[in-house]
Amino acid sequence: MKPVVAIDGHAGSGKGTMARMLASYLGFAHLDSGGLYRIAAYMQLNLSQFQGSPPENLVSLLSKMSMQDLLEMQRQISEDVLRSDIMSIAASSMSKLPEVRNVITKFIREFAADPGRNFLGSVIDGRDIGSVAVPNAVCKIFLTAEPQIRAKRRFKTLKAKNSSVTFEEICQNIIARDQQDSSRDTAPLTLNDDYIIINTSNETIEESFEKIVKIICDSVINR
Repeated sequence: MKPVVAIDGHAGSGKGTMARMLASYLGFAHLDSGGLYRIAAYMQLNLSQFQGSPPENLVSLLSKMSMQDLLEMQRQISEDVLRSDIMSIAASSMSKLPEVRNVITKFIREFAADPGRNFLGSVIDGRDIGSVAVPNAVCKIFLTAEPQIRAKRRFKTLKAKNSSVTFEEICQNIIARDQQDSSRDTAPLTLNDDYIIINTSNETIEESFEKIVKIICDSVINR
């Protein structure tokens, strides 16, 4: 299997941005695992033929799809829709369901096993990539930052999009997400000794990027 870099971390830690930067630099494919749950939530909430259907119906539908089907659907849906607060809440609910999580994990593992012949490996970000989905990842990074720092960064991004959300709301949401992700019964956000923790509270994205590139290169060389 081609090398897999797992980027896990807290909500708002910047793991998605970091994963995209790393994938581009390394010539790896990138997968945002959270985006798969957002697609599942979109299907459950917005497609008329599935609206109001129980989760097991959604799982049946997902099971008939390929990874390429999901990625194609993701390309067709507006980023603003997928990243909306409503979809975030719905995706979080989807991720708590073992039957949904099992089928999404299967898709993640398929991507890790075959990211495409034009890529040297893959960078996959999420909550449990290195601990559950791809435990044999060659490098496991856990990104974090103080909740207030993560809220400040998120607030800056949303204000640039003319969002009316307040800093206090974002901060409360991030703290709640931390608690929810760490305490859920199915695939909670956990750390083990394989992870290298990167706290970006006092670092720029460029500083963290340079540090992680070195860690990945050392991991691949010493594999």
